[in-house]
Amino acid sequence: SEWPDKETYRDFVKESIDMGYLDDLKISNENAKITFEAKNKAVVYPIDATASFGSASLKAVLTDENGKWLVTDVTMEQY
Repeated sequence: SEWPDKETYRDFVKESIDMGYLDDLKISNENAKITFEAKNKAVVYPIDATASFGSASLKAVLTDENGKWLVTDVTMEQY
């Protein structure tokens, strides 16, 4: 709901970079688990991120579209 489309998400990321919120960004998938909700849909969670904004966990939904796994949804829980 925060980013209803790719353009809005790109703008959010660009503004975050410009404002320094992503300085020293570190992303870890060490604790991530992949869960298949359907043959063509997988959820990866938690993807841990830390940067100058603090810490957050990301949940990515991937969908197999014609043999290509695409990220079709991302949600973020900030701490």
